[in-house]
Amino acid sequence: MKSNGSINRKFGTCQKCGKRFEKHRISNGNWSNQKFCSFKCSKSTRGKRPDFYTTAELNFLHEVAENYSITYLYKKYKAEATLQGWAIRSKCSIQAKLQKLGYSLKPSSNLLSISVVALMLNFKRGRVRHWTDEYGLEFVRGRNVNRSPIYVSRLELRRFARRKPHCFAGASRENLYMLLEDEDLADYISQHHKKPNKGSWQKVKCIETGQVFESITEAAKLNRCCFSHMQRITLSGKKFNNRTYVRIQFKPPE
Repeated sequence: MKSNGSINRKFGTCQKCGKRFEKHRISNGNWSNQKFCSFKCSKSTRGKRPDFYTTAELNFLHEVAENYSITYLYKKYKAEATLQGWAIRSKCSIQAKLQKLGYSLKPSSNLLSISVVALMLNFKRGRVRHWTDEYGLEFVRGRNVNRSPIYVSRLELRRFARRKPHCFAGASRENLYMLLEDEDLADYISQHHKKPNKGSWQKVKCIETGQVFESITEAAKLNRCCFSHMQRITLSGKKFNNRTYVRIQFKPPE
C-alpha cells in the first residue's frame, strides 16, 4: 500500500489555474518538480518579451559604434538609457544588435592619447589635460589603475569642441581639421576663436569684494596660492576661500 507522501509527490496543483494534475517521472524514477498542468499555463506566466529597439536607441548605437570598446560602449549606453528612460538591456543584447547592424565590436579608429592630441594642435600637454580635469572631456583609461594613460576619441573631441570651442583658440585651421575631421567645425573655431594679441593681457576680479588684480600672478600671491591653481579657479568658476574670481579682458592704450 502506498503512503500518502508518495501520492502527494505524484500529483501537483497548477500554479496558474489551480487544477490538480499528475506529474511525470524523470530518468531516476522520481517524480518531476512540475508546477503547471500544461504548456499553455506555463507560457502565460513567463516574463514579458523585451521591447524592440526604438529609433532613438538605434541612432545612439549608430553614433557610438566602432568608436569605443564594447565594455565602455555598454557603460555609455546604460547611462544614456537611464537618462532617456529607455529599457535597460544586457551587454549580450547590445553586442548582438551591433553585429546585426553590421558593426564590429572593436573600435575601428585608435583612441588618441593626451600627448598626441597636444602634438597635433601644437599645444602644451597640460592644456589638454586641463580639459579632462576641469571641463569634463570624457576619456577612457588603458587599464583600470590610477595614473594609467588616458585616451580620448575623435567623437568626444568633436562634442567637446562644439560645447567649448574657446578651448581650441590659437590652433590652426589645418591642425583642427586633422584632429576633428570636421571641416565646418574647424572653420568656425579658426574664425571666431583666434588667439589673443600679444599686446593684451588679462586682469582678475573678485566678484564678492570687487577688487581688481593686475594679473593672475598678483592674485595668486595675495591669496597665497600658486599660479596654476589661481588659473584653474578663474577658468572653472569654482570658489576659493568662499570667493569667486573671474578674468577681465583688457587692452592697453596705444
